[in-house]
Amino acid sequence: MKNPVLFIVLAALIALSSISCEEEQNICNPPSGPHLINPPYPPAGPTDGYKFEQYTFTASGGLCSHGHSITLYRFDWGDSSFSDWGEASQAHEYDSTIVYQIRTVCQCSEGLISDWSAPIEFTIWHQDTLYASSDAYISDMNPGSNYGGSDTLIVGLMGGRFWTALNFPFNTFLPDIQIYDASLHLRAISSGAGTPFEVRVGMLTTEWEENLVNWNQYIDGWYFAYHTLWISGAAGWMELNCEMEISEMFNQGWDEGLLLFTSYDITTTHYQFFGSRESGNAPYLVLSWRPGEGLVSGGKEGGALKPVELK
Repeated sequence: MKNPVLFIVLAALIALSSISCEEEQNICNPPSGPHLINPPYPPAGPTDGYKFEQYTFTASGGLCSHGHSITLYRFDWGDSSFSDWGEASQAHEYDSTIVYQIRTVCQCSEGLISDWSAPIEFTIWHQDTLYASSDAYISDMNPGSNYGGSDTLIVGLMGGRFWTALNFPFNTFLPDIQIYDASLHLRAISSGAGTPFEVRVGMLTTEWEENLVNWNQYIDGWYFAYHTLWISGAAGWMELNCEMEISEMFNQGWDEGLLLFTSYDITTTHYQFFGSRESGNAPYLVLSWRPGEGLVSGGKEGGALKPVELK
């Protein structure tokens, strides 16, 4: 009869020899050197946002010197709060308009924690909606008249030329702010456009009042070459970028508002009616900004300043 003890010992030795080094690295090829984890990469995500909205950031990288997998990440949101240990992608919202430094840290499957990554900057901007405090259109057809009480605003060529002046309560803002984005919203009512034409936005540089403005006052202004709105004749709300104009207004200390006008290249009948304050469809401006030193443009494309030609 065979020795049962010897049989058991042999079986155990055979089983042990079948274990691969990939499955049991610490038995066959134990790691050498200190146990370290390189920090993860700076988190990836948006660079700008608004208060009380969720924004998602993603961590990646981190390398364990002993070959353990990276299983958990944690975020420092830069507002004195931290995420729980969890997935590589996590979301957060902010309640103040400043620039935040966001960074992340990782942990391997054995529980070792890395140093913090390099941070990224995330800017939270104010976003306000300003309704026109004054609006009026003027025309060279009636040099001594103004149309500040009309329920429509007109821009274009219709027998004579028409301009629209708009003012907004910019004096409610801090004297030194950074502008990120600004868009003018206009309610198109009806159009006399045979073919699409452009409406330009300029910055007014002389004082005017809704019930006093007229052609004889010769409103002065400046505009950027590329900020135009193409009118196709369709009714509805239209949006015109004017971030550069608003930034320049704050930079120059101008507080006289905006002027809508058409190119003097237009020689045939092209005009657009917009809603006014009196119509219940007042023009409004959506402005994204934050307090700060100096004025920083959001980087939108634009051209050089040119004078508005009111001939």
